[in-house]
Amino acid sequence: MRPDHACVGDFVRSLATSTPTESSLVTLLGIRVRQRLDIAWVRGIMRETLDAYRGVPALAEDAAVLATFDGPGRAARCALAIVERAAAASLDLSVGLHVAEIERRGAHVSGAGVAIAQAVADRAPNRRRRGPVTARTGRARR
Repeated sequence: MRPDHACVGDFVRSLATSTPTESSLVTLLGIRVRQRLDIAWVRGIMRETLDAYRGVPALAEDAAVLATFDGPGRAARCALAIVERAAAASLDLSVGLHVAEIERRGAHVSGAGVAIAQAVADRAPNRRRRGPVTARTGRARR
């Protein structure tokens, strides 16, 4: 059976024009919004904080709000700023951090680390505690 050349040509053109996939090691910041709010609105108010800490907003399946950072220190400081800003706005949310290798295609990210960052955010306490943040458990130590 001979392949349909038009289909093969369309496939090759789609590969040439698609966004390339990049693999990189990043710190992921996942945010779990515990209220029924418009996620686009939440992303909008978090954008200013992400920009201040050089976070790059990212899209992923099953992630409410996600961003990537080039270092864990900047991500942790951003996470604390987001928690403080959310508390001032009476938003009920929690954050999770995870360092992992991801695949990036434009704004879309994928990989096991994305799910882990979101799982940490999902399980993290949603109240502000005093003390250093531990990215591994998502809990603050006393």
